[in-house]
Amino acid sequence: GYILTSEIDGTIQMKSYLSGNPEIRLALNDDLSIGRDYGGSSGSGSVVLDDCNFHESVHLDSFDIDRTLTLVPPDGEFPVMNYRMTQEFRPPFRINALIEEAGPLK
Repeated sequence: GYILTSEIDGTIQMKSYLSGNPEIRLALNDDLSIGRDYGGSSGSGSVVLDDCNFHESVHLDSFDIDRTLTLVPPDGEFPVMNYRMTQEFRPPFRINALIEEAGPLK
């Protein structure tokens, strides 16, 4: 057989119980494109999402520049981003954690 159609309806889900309302930055793929008719590069690492939406706590000030999401997460579990892809695809995201200690624990 062969694939007739394929689609991903995905979510980046976060669970946070951090104290002190820290700001969190999430960096997505540099070559992430949103929109089916995007005419950008289609290199091996590029990711093209048909559409997406973000949680109300996400600030998109630098998203168009460097694909970075900034947020102060609410307590508990919540969807940071919902997305949809219908083109040929590989998994669109890879998770790498980087934790920096800002100061002594209180």
